Amino acid sequence: MAKDNSPSNPADEGPPSRRRLYVLLGVLAVVAGFAAVWWTYRYWPATLPAIPEIDLTQTDAEVADAIRTAREAVVKSPREIEPWARLAMVLHAHKFVEPAMICYTAAAALDDENPVWPYLHATLLHEGAKPVEALALFESAGRLAPRDSPMPRLRHGELLLELGRFDDAERVFARVLADDKHDVHARLGLAQTALSRSQYEAALTHLTAIMHQEPVRKRTTALRAAVLEQLGKHEDALFERSRYGDLPDDPPRADLTDQLAELRVGLPGRLVRAKSLIGQSRIADAVALMEDTVKRYPKSDQAWIALAATKEAKGDFAAAEKAIDKSIELAPERADHRFRFGKLLQKQKRFSDAAATFRLAIARSPADADAYHRLGECLMAMGDRTGAADAFQQALRIQPNMPEPRKELEKLQKTN
Repeated sequence: MAKDNSPSNPADEGPPSRRRLYVLLGVLAVVAGFAAVWWTYRYWPATLPAIPEIDLTQTDAEVADAIRTAREAVVKSPREIEPWARLAMVLHAHKFVEPAMICYTAAAALDDENPVWPYLHATLLHEGAKPVEALALFESAGRLAPRDSPMPRLRHGELLLELGRFDDAERVFARVLADDKHDVHARLGLAQTALSRSQYEAALTHLTAIMHQEPVRKRTTALRAAVLEQLGKHEDALFERSRYGDLPDDPPRADLTDQLAELRVGLPGRLVRAKSLIGQSRIADAVALMEDTVKRYPKSDQAWIALAATKEAKGDFAAAEKAIDKSIELAPERADHRFRFGKLLQKQKRFSDAAATFRLAIARSPADADAYHRLGECLMAMGDRTGAADAFQQALRIQPNMPEPRKELEKLQKTN
């Protein structure tokens, strides 16, 4: 019988340690193959939309420069998240809605675990003509956001409530409240949902739990008045309505969109920055900014009225008056500029001039309760009690829950 001289397989004939080595190498090769497939799936460059072309022919020069600069950064580095994100936010800040949404889509593709991009994209859709399209993006942002950052889930719930999807809204608000039992906005959402279903006792329970919480105190009071009225508790409802008039407005809720204000340039951006500088007591910087602004935008009544505000904050009332005069010259039918002028004159105790100015404001805006209230104060200071009472009463006819003219009338009645 012929001998078989074919070469043997080392894995078959070698020692056991060598066979184990070959098996281990085979397993590692399979694992490496799976890892390569996973890495390719996870990190393969995302398919990105085309960089949008943006028509800037009718755009403020400062705004156009900011957009061009941001777009050029994307052209230079189209696979990086930061340029896309900045371009999206610059466009969003200046109301270039369609190209901003394209850029948010690209940002989300490049940074798909970050809730910011679907959230900001959703806010654009919510503000537009088809808010229902924002639902999926709010939901996506809510899944990505950490549990201690409830804003995307709150906005999702509020949109569901707005669209009449009460069961879905309730589930979303309930999940937020389960994460944080002290979240007043989630509790308010549950109250509004119950009220929309005519579940008045449930709504009242939620509202009572947060009625003294500053972020929602005024809204809660208004809703409590409506609920108590529905429950037949008319005296309690009346008390809530009277309390509503004495409460300050609820503070604005912090939101991711707040950071967009820092990106605004051009006239709107300058107005926002000037207001912020005044709030920081950086009056000299605010004055310098607005003096430069009126040079750049000499025909803008808004620029001149903002300059007046900075001059008033500085205590330069004469310069403030000149700036307001210019704003009125540019926009003579605007009641708010005359109202602002009246307040400045009243502040200087020039009550007769202020009263005449408030009357001019009322002539242009007859439903302005604040102007009637201010007119009443000036007439009181001038000793015209009858005229003051008439002005206060007119303010209350326009805005029955307004506390200031009501208190002034009570003072008049006590001194008669």
